[in-house]
Amino acid sequence: MQPKLVYCLCRSVYLQHQRIEKRRDELHAENITVHTLSLKKGSRITLEGSVLPTAAEVGRMLDIAGDALRGNGYAPYYLYRQKFMSGGFENVGWTKAGFLNFYNVCIMEELCSIIAVGGGGSTKLVSAGSGRNIRLFAPKYPTEYISGIEKTCSDKQGIIDFYRKVK
Repeated sequence: MQPKLVYCLCRSVYLQHQRIEKRRDELHAENITVHTLSLKKGSRITLEGSVLPTAAEVGRMLDIAGDALRGNGYAPYYLYRQKFMSGGFENVGWTKAGFLNFYNVCIMEELCSIIAVGGGGSTKLVSAGSGRNIRLFAPKYPTEYISGIEKTCSDKQGIIDFYRKVK
């Protein structure tokens, strides 16, 4: 299991830290990724113009998270950035000794495929030999799924065809 702990969605650093610490201890996680907020164009937070923490507040939250993780035996082992990251920060993967998660590194470097299942999922097919990448997006809402079932079925067949060609 890979818990995703998201900092910067809450203006109260202390309360957020308390909730995450409790959750981390309950999960006995070997790997934890600390995300900062990446604003998406169509997200509610963006469309409604919600008040977000300042860069300094986000930095403080990430410092608290880093100190807590280091104090509990975790070390950082990968980082990545996304567009429109809150405060210009990055997402950081942390691990306990001996539990480095190569899958996370492969995903971030686009070295392996991701098959998404479910509404709004994004499948990424990667052919390491040719460097060919294909993205397929699943409908987010049931009405879109029903009205576009032919395309959805075609996309699923495209996954099979992709791997037949890769062999």
